[in-house]
Amino acid sequence: MSIPTISLNCASQEEIASSLREACINVGFFYLEDHSIPQNLLDNVFTQSEQLFALPMEQKLELSYSVLTRGYTRFGEETLDPINQVRGDTKEGYYIGDEVDV
Repeated sequence: MSIPTISLNCASQEEIASSLREACINVGFFYLEDHSIPQNLLDNVFTQSEQLFALPMEQKLELSYSVLTRGYTRFGEETLDPINQVRGDTKEGYYIGDEVDV
């Protein structure tokens, strides 16, 4: 299986939406090209991500906010396919979202 590459320049919005849906359902991942995000911004995001996930666990856990399901999530914290999984997912994550009053 290969990860599909989807261009945001080459098709109508309906075709792009269809390609995104198919990639999400059948593969779970996709690459976007022709998105107009500057490469230096992407490079900075990857650098910041590497620094975040390299922090000691104690510091990463301070960035977790379970009330709004935002911030850091550790290995095994999520089970995205509970019907077929007996253990949590083998990934870390950092979730962001709009600011809301709690």
